[in-house]
Amino acid sequence: MSGFVLPRYVGGSARGWELADYVEVEKSTAAAGADGIVLLELPQLDAEERWLLDHAVTSCTSTTVTDLRYYVGAIRDTSIVEQTDNGNFDVADWPNGLRVGPSGILTLRWGGCSAGAIGTANLQIRVLRRAS
Repeated sequence: MSGFVLPRYVGGSARGWELADYVEVEKSTAAAGADGIVLLELPQLDAEERWLLDHAVTSCTSTTVTDLRYYVGAIRDTSIVEQTDNGNFDVADWPNGLRVGPSGILTLRWGGCSAGAIGTANLQIRVLRRAS
């Protein structure tokens, strides 16, 4: 007969995360300049908070084909967490949530935009806070 081992509490000071809220963020960017780039930067998260991005509907008014990249942290290749070549219109779902960690900043960057183009995003987010 094989034994079944149940987990047991071993104590310690580690704290977990609790679902605190559901948030919908609807934002638009400033108009694209000659460089063809528009940015949408969300506020920096608190050190006791993290986000799980569940769903996004994004679009861009550009008359040219655009791409869209999602960054957590600084805009650099190692900070890309998602991307699409359909920056003019895209719908994305992340069943486990696209994670933005404590003190993180989520930035959406459209590239290849015609001058004057505006990017928009409608994001559905689960907000988690450290358990006390």
